[in-house]
Amino acid sequence: MEQQEKITIIYCRTAQPDPAAIEAQRETLLRYAEAHGFGNVELFEDDGFSGSDAARPAFARVNALIACGRVARVLAQDVARLGRNVADVLSWARMAREQGAEVITLDMDFGSLPRRFAAWLAGPPGEAFTYQVGSSHYTVLRARKNADFDYLYSQSDYKTGSVKRHGTFEYAGIYCRRDGKVYDRQHDIAELIDSTECRGVTYLLSRLEADVREAVEAAIGGDRENLRVKELTDKGKLESLENYQKYSAMSAARAVFLGGKHDGEFSFACCYDPERWTEDSLLEYILDPAGYTAREAAAYIDSHQEAMLYEFLTNDALEAEYTAIVANPRHPAHRVKRIMDAMSATAAKTVRVTICKDDVECTFKAEAADFRRDCDSHYWAWHIQAADRREFERLFGHGDYAPEDILRIEYGRAVIYEAREVGA
Repeated sequence: MEQQEKITIIYCRTAQPDPAAIEAQRETLLRYAEAHGFGNVELFEDDGFSGSDAARPAFARVNALIACGRVARVLAQDVARLGRNVADVLSWARMAREQGAEVITLDMDFGSLPRRFAAWLAGPPGEAFTYQVGSSHYTVLRARKNADFDYLYSQSDYKTGSVKRHGTFEYAGIYCRRDGKVYDRQHDIAELIDSTECRGVTYLLSRLEADVREAVEAAIGGDRENLRVKELTDKGKLESLENYQKYSAMSAARAVFLGGKHDGEFSFACCYDPERWTEDSLLEYILDPAGYTAREAAAYIDSHQEAMLYEFLTNDALEAEYTAIVANPRHPAHRVKRIMDAMSATAAKTVRVTICKDDVECTFKAEAADFRRDCDSHYWAWHIQAADRREFERLFGHGDYAPEDILRIEYGRAVIYEAREVGA
């Protein structure tokens, strides 16, 4: 028995106002719903709205109910009532299915297509799979790659509904016989497979990357003693480490400090970057993701010993600089952080800033966004409002001002930031 909170939506639409046409759609669909035992019917009608208008009122309410999981199914007279672009309608129908709502039109049962296609894939290879969406006809063929995989190819014919002898069949995906899933699905068969049941090659590569990095980091355990090598011998890495220690570690530590979301420990992070799939590697991964990941992780550990040691050594340099900043309240980054933290508590677009430079005070309005990010060593005078900037330039010339020049920052009547004795 159907749950009462789930409703059957009857959706009617005309491009031009036409109450008679709306009534005809409504009556036809009500009879269809009754004949199929669909209860809890609610009517949604867009009389005089283009199918290309995704924001039409009744359709927007339908989408809101689907998103809330309250819809069992949506009935429409034909695909065109739901939208003028077939590809957009198919994409919308997949979204609805993922939210638990079946989409049915009298010229196409969206819900039956995936079931028919899955049954065809599970059966023996031979006849083509054909289906129709509106006036568009499609044919899908299978070509055996090996005992585990079939390639899928699709041809479309928008008029006759038959395979074209000289027509082109385009690659449409890979079917794996072992798990019954389709991989690397292309657009012509997109409506046949729920997105949750198909993984593209880009997704698979990103998953491999994440899994291998996790496996390597677990094997190393954040302990350089688990590496075979104990010192760098590669000249390039030695030079790179020296440059990092001299020129990059300090700015990197400052960025971490100002970010305010660090516990002071810099753990080892694997930098594994997978190569793009070859035909064989992709199919090998699909058949055995765990085994493929384990082999990649082992190969990375074996061949990247110095690279991983380099990661530990750069972390050492970063941690040393970070610790030095934290331990020194007179470090300029502390003042900048206080300003940034104060500004993060307000949504102000402009603020009033008072500075003291060369023993001369000046108050001006400036863009608040400037004070929510690291200024390095100076704030730009260019971001002072024009009228105040002319006074600033009269007093100080065409220069900038430093965080230590700021006495206070105000928004409305509130003082957001006020300088205090350094180290207090």
